[in-house]
Amino acid sequence: MSNIISFYLSLLLFLGLTFATSTWSAEPIRVGALAFASPDAVSKRWQPTLDRVTQATGFRFNLIALTPKQLNEYVATDKLDFIIGNALTTVEYKKDFGVSHLLTLVPDQHERPEHAVGSALIAKVELQVQDYSDLKHLSVISSDPKAFGGFQIMAGEMASHELNPFRDVGKMTFVGFPQRKLLDLLIDGAADVAILPTCVLEAAIKDNDIAPGVLKVVLSTAHNDFECQSSSRLYPSYALSKLGHVDHKLATKIVAAMLTINATDKAAIETATAALTEASSGLAQKLYAEQAAAEQAGAEGGEQAQEAGKDDDVVDAEFEEVKDK
Repeated sequence: MSNIISFYLSLLLFLGLTFATSTWSAEPIRVGALAFASPDAVSKRWQPTLDRVTQATGFRFNLIALTPKQLNEYVATDKLDFIIGNALTTVEYKKDFGVSHLLTLVPDQHERPEHAVGSALIAKVELQVQDYSDLKHLSVISSDPKAFGGFQIMAGEMASHELNPFRDVGKMTFVGFPQRKLLDLLIDGAADVAILPTCVLEAAIKDNDIAPGVLKVVLSTAHNDFECQSSSRLYPSYALSKLGHVDHKLATKIVAAMLTINATDKAAIETATAALTEASSGLAQKLYAEQAAAEQAGAEGGEQAQEAGKDDDVVDAEFEEVKDK
């Protein structure tokens, strides 16, 4: 009798595993990607990577471009299986939704996955900014309070210098996207300093959108093996994370397929990504704690952040990638 019971238990276990695999094979896996441009731009960037995984695993994917607000709604209502977002996304969702960090993407212009993006304080070349305390007397612009390299990293950096971006700077304004619009505002004299992701200024100069010698990065911090100027510490870039309900075996297969991508693959070229690598989220956790402290101390500045939230069609961007030569 015990042998018969064991047989039926084994059969049920086998059928359960088979059903789970066939379910994932039949239903597209839902991947939410934080968007800073149109859905078409998000698809062009990430779809080749997912297509490569489909070739390797047979899994089909539904790529969904989402604003931060939409991402919150989709995660809360269990409408996603995986997330492609900035390094803080996993930390923010881990406690409430069991989101787990899987991979960090390495942009092709940077060698270290944990040092891939920072914030740059940009100003006209004639403006002298010698210390963070100088920001108390200047007008500062950013794209959005949820922008990773465009605000959150710098908010953490300011907090470490006992400066609250909502309360202590001369004037803090969120002007929305696209990011390069902020460079034009600086040139036009609409603001003194712009907070932008690293490499945005260098990319604009390379593309002849901005003439050399007009704008500069202030309070620059030197980093080895990082060719763009940064005013902050550096952190991981885009991350792939899974929601708590996703089977670990499924996630393992997807990760294994992504780890086979190299810099010469179409998937890497389209995303300007040199490699995918497993990386710790410890730096992101530290940044999140610093930025949360700044937000808590500056709660009275929430009205300014709400004004930026009116235009939620274009959103969070860690960095603007330098195009291939």
